[in-house]
Amino acid sequence: MPLFGQTDFSASKTVGCDSLTVKFTYTTTASVTSVLWRFGDNTSSTETSPQHTYSTSGLFLVSVIINSTDSVGKTGYIKIGKTPKADFGYHDTLGFGSNTIVFDAKDPGASLFPFDFHWSTSDGASADTRAFFHEFDTTGNYLAKLIVNDQYGCADTLEQTIVVRDKLNVPNVFTPNEDNFNDLFVVKGDDKTTYSFKVFTPAGVKVFESKSKIIVWDGRMFSGDTVREGVYYYIIQSLDGTSAIKQTGFFYLYR
Repeated sequence: MPLFGQTDFSASKTVGCDSLTVKFTYTTTASVTSVLWRFGDNTSSTETSPQHTYSTSGLFLVSVIINSTDSVGKTGYIKIGKTPKADFGYHDTLGFGSNTIVFDAKDPGASLFPFDFHWSTSDGASADTRAFFHEFDTTGNYLAKLIVNDQYGCADTLEQTIVVRDKLNVPNVFTPNEDNFNDLFVVKGDDKTTYSFKVFTPAGVKVFESKSKIIVWDGRMFSGDTVREGVYYYIIQSLDGTSAIKQTGFFYLYR
């Protein structure tokens, strides 16, 4: 029987994630007296048809040597990706309350291969970028899901409940003196929620009231007369159920 012959080998799997177990099998026309496998990750085996588990990501050169002389190697034959860790943070664009949310995926871990990012929200939005902006129609609780994966199918998923809130940005002073600077008391919100806005003197006398999605006051009473300089109390409350917000406080009016 010849000691030398044409040798080849195959693997049960050639692509996968870390912790992939692969079974190797060789074929040869030689009479076999010894076998040496090298798996490309500084490990080897003398078994005829070994199983080997890859625990790190990378492209691995695998070789088999028959009878110490007849050998074949395949560069990058085993392709192992790294299992990522899906994680993300989010915040509204204004920092104090907004229906527009910024989602940002955190570092999924080092790998030789690039990761892809896939987002979806319970109101139907989706994106395939590492970070994305989404404007929700109303305040409330929503589900946001992030899937991180690579070209070899290594993937991880995280789903979080996020809170979309409308926190009003209320000024603490304004000066309606017709100098075209800070003449209006303007409350910044989401421009979608309808609010009741009431203004009172420190003694509790109501001097102004409006119901609108945009809160603006020029410092005049119902009669059209200007109010006096001083401290005033306000109450802002949602009317249409899109926000549970109720906000109260004081502001200064200077002329």
